[in-house]
Amino acid sequence: MDPEGPQPPRARRKAVSAAPIQINLALCSELSLNLTDEDKVKLKSLLKKIILFSHLTDSELDSMVSAFFEVEKKAGDVIISQEEEGDNFYIVDSGECDIYVTKKSETRLVECARAGDYFGELALMYNCPRLATVRARTNVKLFALGQEIFKHLLCSAAQDRRKQYESFLQNVPILKSLTAEERGKIADVLVQTTYADGEYIIKEFDSCADTFFIVYEGEAIATKSAEGAVKEVMKYMKGDYFGELALLKHAPRAANVVAKGRCTVVSIDRASFNRLLGSCDEILRRHWRTY
Repeated sequence: MDPEGPQPPRARRKAVSAAPIQINLALCSELSLNLTDEDKVKLKSLLKKIILFSHLTDSELDSMVSAFFEVEKKAGDVIISQEEEGDNFYIVDSGECDIYVTKKSETRLVECARAGDYFGELALMYNCPRLATVRARTNVKLFALGQEIFKHLLCSAAQDRRKQYESFLQNVPILKSLTAEERGKIADVLVQTTYADGEYIIKEFDSCADTFFIVYEGEAIATKSAEGAVKEVMKYMKGDYFGELALLKHAPRAANVVAKGRCTVVSIDRASFNRLLGSCDEILRRHWRTY
């Protein structure tokens, strides 16, 4: 379904609609706070860019920021270990962290988390063991949020969103080869964005191509430049997908995809896919072998 190669402007991230969350300020006030005012401003800005938190109001975000605390680790330190019980959710403030996944006794480096990236949310949300090991590649500074407050703030909204997306993903052909557990992991990190009529979702020749898209509502069309003209080459309806090559390789976009009327898409980038499921290659080829 990819007439091109993958990715859109990340600044347009928007959250799935959810009911406002009631923040228990008493829980937040119990913490030993060690963030400076500058840290709090920076952290609030980072939270707004994370899909799990982007539906919160400014006052809710302020309360949430007050519940975070600072953690510093030296290069080589293990921050979380696969299969252990979850305790904190982490956002990288500075430095780099390597993320490893072990399957069938084979350990693979699947991603490097840098400033603004986050990890540790799934074990807290679903009371499951850690899905990966994260080790500091350099000295790192992290913003951390404890399990009790994280679950209090987010679990209800996240679980509602997960059920909605899981049902939708079951009908997306390229994901039918995934297990229910794998689809559930993807559902947890999908980013929902709405585009106006005529607005570009992706642009031909864009070199920042690392995101896979599924049409959630509405329609879109793919166009390509040929012989000095722009021609329509494909139409996308609800459940159709594009940009899947972005999960496999770095390559410029080979086509435009433009909203036809109001169009809502959900997306996942290569880093999130690899962090949750390991390498994309075998999973996508599993789908292609069914043809």
